[in-house]
Amino acid sequence: MSLTIDELLDKADNQYSRQRYKESIISAEALINIDKNSLGGWWYLGLSYFALKQYNNALAGFKRLTVLAPNFAAGWERYGATLLNVGLEQEAQEAFERALKEEPDNIDALSALANIFYKKNSYENDEREIFILTQLDSTEGLTSNQLNRLGILHYRNGSILEAIKYWSKNLNDYSSPSDLFNLGLAYSHPDISQDADAIDLWRLTEARHPDFDRATVRIQKLLPSLVELKEKVLQKKRTLLNQKQWYQFYINPLELIQIEDGKYDSSDKITNNIKDIQKKKKELLQEIELENGKISWIDGLSIDRSRAIGLCDELNDETKLEFHWQVFINKPLLKFLSRGEHEHFTVDKIWSPLETIEYMENDYLGFREWLSEPFAKQFNLVLSTAIDQQNLWVIDVLLDGRRWVEPSYMDKCFEGARQKIDNLMEPLRKAKDNSDKQKLTEEKLNQLLNENSLLPILNLFPNYFWNLQDEAVGIIRNIAVDCYNICGTADLSHKILNLTQNFLFKSAKLKSLIEQDFETIQNIIKKERENEALFTIGGSTYGITKDGIRKDNAFIPVKSISSVCWGAIIFKRENITNYNCSFVFKDKRSYTIKFQWYAYDEKQMQKFTQAMLEYIIPEIVEQHEARLKNGDILSIGSCFVSSKGIQFETKGILFSKTRFIPWERVECSIDNGEVIVMDRNSTKIRTSLSLRDVDNAFMIQILNKIMNQ
Repeated sequence: MSLTIDELLDKADNQYSRQRYKESIISAEALINIDKNSLGGWWYLGLSYFALKQYNNALAGFKRLTVLAPNFAAGWERYGATLLNVGLEQEAQEAFERALKEEPDNIDALSALANIFYKKNSYENDEREIFILTQLDSTEGLTSNQLNRLGILHYRNGSILEAIKYWSKNLNDYSSPSDLFNLGLAYSHPDISQDADAIDLWRLTEARHPDFDRATVRIQKLLPSLVELKEKVLQKKRTLLNQKQWYQFYINPLELIQIEDGKYDSSDKITNNIKDIQKKKKELLQEIELENGKISWIDGLSIDRSRAIGLCDELNDETKLEFHWQVFINKPLLKFLSRGEHEHFTVDKIWSPLETIEYMENDYLGFREWLSEPFAKQFNLVLSTAIDQQNLWVIDVLLDGRRWVEPSYMDKCFEGARQKIDNLMEPLRKAKDNSDKQKLTEEKLNQLLNENSLLPILNLFPNYFWNLQDEAVGIIRNIAVDCYNICGTADLSHKILNLTQNFLFKSAKLKSLIEQDFETIQNIIKKERENEALFTIGGSTYGITKDGIRKDNAFIPVKSISSVCWGAIIFKRENITNYNCSFVFKDKRSYTIKFQWYAYDEKQMQKFTQAMLEYIIPEIVEQHEARLKNGDILSIGSCFVSSKGIQFETKGILFSKTRFIPWERVECSIDNGEVIVMDRNSTKIRTSLSLRDVDNAFMIQILNKIMNQ
């Protein structure tokens, strides 16, 4: 009695599962003989031949399967794997890419593509390889080699923080010397400039891998300047905080009860000597009572009895005792947390806090998490104080690394600094706001840049305040352009732009930008205005420029434009085509400028559209995006747009119905002058807006792209 198709399929599956591949092939071929389009037959035929390493036979099976089931990701993946085994790497890559198109998180296809790109090691594939490895990391996680590879890719493409992120994941007790060395290399990169971290990592490399000479060479090159900086920064004050600011965020209970340095070599030994601890606790409480809270052996500390008891009680918790012990034995760290001393961030000629670093590296109790809050608060206070005092050496040292906090606390380290630097920028911003009304001299701008040490301070923040650095450079550049536009003096414009040379950016990208500005200063203004549209139509002068919209004497600046709608109605009679062109611009007070004319060709319409896309639309997009982020609801025609999606009404036979489409389901297109909005899950739910008649109708499509990024 012959078997049915289902019985043959079950049989092939069972035989393949039991590694009886030859028998599975017989069953699969029987299936194909009954039904030449049997997906199961071709699947198990390919799988079984692949398992037997008969790749050419497997290739035929999988090739047929991809024809019959073009959306079957696993089929494409197995087809790619088979192509690899017969030496057709490019075809295999294409098959794996197709598998990912059908199933973006297909682990086998991701892994195979990662290996292909790794072997090719071509810069042109970097972006795709980074995407593949990142996707693989989010689905399954990366191997040690893959983490290292992803770090290398980010590093050579200038994404140094991303390189640090992945190289840091690769650290453990058995880290290869290249893993540690590469991470140190990233920290020493000018875009990061955490030189203390770099030295620490290279010294850790030396300690674990004494024969790895590259680390020693790097240390010798970087160390002299850091040792010199340490001498300068410690020769006057070891802390910028006054005594009233000490002990705000941390008091070490071991220091509080006067544990002698060197008496114990581990926290366990303290636990085993309870009598000694109790005795010292008693002495502490007596001291507090006699001296009204002051402690003779801790300068600057005044503490009440209840707080002292609470701190001492933490020594009864083995985990907290161990954490306090780690701080206690690292004196620079202890003094920073307690009194804000900045020696912790300096680099010693021969010593690095490797014991603490290795403890954190193997941290399973949560030491770094515990340390993060007091560390971040103290760092924020000390850095803010250094900015107030314009102490550039201390700022430089504080930014050299050893910020031992969890990533979630990193922003807290810089909250005060960001606000203070932002405030220092205000005079420069005001100068820019007035630059189109009054002439600014090079001397005045130079004074603004050095007022309160703004420029030197900005130069010390290589990666945390790039937006403020970019803003400062942009302000100088814009003032130079305004100077040329108003005064027509290229020499003065060049002198003002020359001030950007004083920004000692550590980012190669920013340096390159400044260099390009010098090379192209004469061409910048021309290029920025090359898409401007100026026409005289019907006795009126219409213009869309970088500055704004002009019709005769009426003018709306770019920053004031809040909405635009445009389009053309096309009339055709016999062989003549006529265009009814219209552009309507409104400012934030609803002041309106309207362009309207008839034309026999599209040239003027196209020129105005190009100018509008270049100068006007980006500003409107920015306004709308900011409002959405602020929680506002935008009214665009019949649509209400929020950060969550689009709402509109559809009319039925009797009643209207309110519809809401979340952004992830919004499908948007433009057809015949209409913006069409629909729900991709139910295309009957749709509405349309006229580009010509509805203010900012075009924004629906742009916001859809932005919100779905």
